[in-house]
Amino acid sequence: MKLKAVDSVTWCWPDAPFGAENLSIALDLARNSDDCFQIVTDLSVPDEGEDFSCSVQPPEGLRVSVSQLCPVGVKFNSSPKFHETRDWESVKDFVTRRAPFEAFDRVRPVDDGRLLPGSLAFFVRVDAAADAPVGPHEFVIELKVGSCARAVRVSAEVHRTVLSGAKESPYGMTHWLIEPGETCSSNVCRLHGAEPFSEEYYALVEKHLDDLVDMRNNFFQLPTAIPVRDGSGRVLGFDFSQVARHARLALGHGFRVVFGGFVARFLHASWNRKEYYLLWNRDVDIDTPEGKRQLTLYFEGVKRIHGDGGFAGVYMQGGVGEPQFANSDP
Repeated sequence: MKLKAVDSVTWCWPDAPFGAENLSIALDLARNSDDCFQIVTDLSVPDEGEDFSCSVQPPEGLRVSVSQLCPVGVKFNSSPKFHETRDWESVKDFVTRRAPFEAFDRVRPVDDGRLLPGSLAFFVRVDAAADAPVGPHEFVIELKVGSCARAVRVSAEVHRTVLSGAKESPYGMTHWLIEPGETCSSNVCRLHGAEPFSEEYYALVEKHLDDLVDMRNNFFQLPTAIPVRDGSGRVLGFDFSQVARHARLALGHGFRVVFGGFVARFLHASWNRKEYYLLWNRDVDIDTPEGKRQLTLYFEGVKRIHGDGGFAGVYMQGGVGEPQFANSDP
């Protein structure tokens, strides 16, 4: 088994020539933070999987975790105009590779001691505690894949700077785990196949919340409230119960601020037009009497959840994402 240690910001491709081995790497860490690197191998795990174990004795104040780094498929290149494209001629001057291709970009814990099939790489994370000793540290990570065993030597320089935690940080960071909209749970449901707002769904949300806080997210986007309609489909009000449950979970897991899901959206087919439409009814312009009536009902619900729900001081309300030049004037 050959190993190549690579920094965390370099893209690695399963189909790239392996090249020369590299069995050492240098890291720099502030205290209460982490630094990471990749280990690419020349192995491919068979379909039935493979046994894996690792051994490391980190210095005082450091914690090391090793995960399997799995390939993911990249179907499109980034378009110079709108999201993605397969038009190679329009992107060949600035993209890294021509799609479709695979890249190592998914981290999987290997607590069960079994590796998934496919091209094999690892992702190593080194955490420094807030009181970790300042200065240089060295340690060795020993990897065993089946009957093959190799080691990588790590040099970690811990600096005096201490980063604040996510909840104490003056800077805000968010990740759209929950997509706004009437279904308002599509990412979690799409990734895991869970029914919206089921107990399985909320258990998965909590796991994601822990990961997001670990990555220093401290602003959590909530789902958009669900319209309550009469028999003819007319909106009578909005159900904020799922919004409140998400908010309580996020705050309980260490988020500093929760913000309500968007209420309006431009139409993708009219990117440069100034009109906005209700997120839950793309046929209703927000500047029409009906649009204003529904928004009034929505923000009355926001007012109630802000006060009665106990979210005063930690709740912000989103309006619309990605405002365009055509609709950015007051």
